[in-house]
Amino acid sequence: SDPPPITKRVIPRISDNGPKVLSYTGLSRHLTTHLPTHAAGLTDEPSKKVVRTDSPASDDMAHFLADGLPKGATFGIQVHALLEHLDFTRPINDQLQVVERFEQSFQITAVRDKALLRDWLHTIMRTPLLDDGFCLEQISPKTRLDELEFHFPVSQVDALKALPFLDRSRLESMRSPKLAAFMTGSIDLLFKHDERYYIVDYKSNHLGIGLEPYAPSRLERAMKDHDYDLQYAIYAIALEKYLALRHPGESFRERFGGVLYLFLRGMSHHSNTGVFFCRPDPAAIVDVSKKISYAQ
Repeated sequence: SDPPPITKRVIPRISDNGPKVLSYTGLSRHLTTHLPTHAAGLTDEPSKKVVRTDSPASDDMAHFLADGLPKGATFGIQVHALLEHLDFTRPINDQLQVVERFEQSFQITAVRDKALLRDWLHTIMRTPLLDDGFCLEQISPKTRLDELEFHFPVSQVDALKALPFLDRSRLESMRSPKLAAFMTGSIDLLFKHDERYYIVDYKSNHLGIGLEPYAPSRLERAMKDHDYDLQYAIYAIALEKYLALRHPGESFRERFGGVLYLFLRGMSHHSNTGVFFCRPDPAAIVDVSKKISYAQ
């Protein structure tokens, strides 16, 4: 039988004149470190197209991902919306109304480019995410939540530094707010597999041409360069609080599957590129979750 659907718990938004609101974006903006030179191409800012004249026809997809797809924040927002509205279990060609809205937004009109876009989406759906070969196309609408917003009270941001997977030296500029604060954000995708919950964040960063820039070692560097570990720490704490409401008394260690960062331009079901996975220590997450929250 189908597993019961996972559902959102509606939490009211925080008004502008209420407690201070914190987020990953706001915290990371004030970190004391800067992106190294080699990370200049990792941002979502608009950049010049890469011109290649020596690629054979078999490199059409590489061309499309490097040159055919736009770069910049607007593209990132739109591709997130596209994935949010696609049913991963259905063929892309059965959902062309959703895909065509995306194509119109970026004036993807050539027949070849449309075919490449759909092939790319198909590849994203079929790329293995976990060691057991599990992929997006196996996630049913009942076992996923898209754009899960969270707001939880925070008493001391400094407690985040206790997480063993974060680099304390990069977080020294963070200080606890003097006023009451709320941590807020939105998780791109939360899905359930084998009774465990997984956090997914989509990244549209253009790291380079071909698949090599999206190899696991390169993704580990990209994660550190952008302090995405801080981001998924906040997401994991939000998930811990969410599951505490849905499954009170159950162990977060048993329920927490891990974190997946999907670098969409580099995903391939023929290689292990484009997918960053980790499972930070759930005991540490629970401990810090308790420390940063106000006493109930």
